[in-house]
Amino acid sequence: MSLARYLGFRAIGTCSGHNAGIVEGFGAKAIDYTAHDFAAEVSRLTGGRGVDAAFDAIGGAHFTRSFDCLAKGAC
Repeated sequence: MSLARYLGFRAIGTCSGHNAGIVEGFGAKAIDYTAHDFAAEVSRLTGGRGVDAAFDAIGGAHFTRSFDCLAKGAC
């Protein structure tokens, strides 16, 4: 997230509610994945466009849900 901010990108990070302050401390918009459908929230935050890139360090179901956040033609 620090690299994204340094490069001028808008970062969105998923986390549990008690870690939102950490994510926001890195300059990203925090989405509590325990309280919200994070793919729907990313869609809302991007006006339905989606994100240009998604990085997932958790894996499993979260990994495949991250693909739902991508804009058309994104990686």
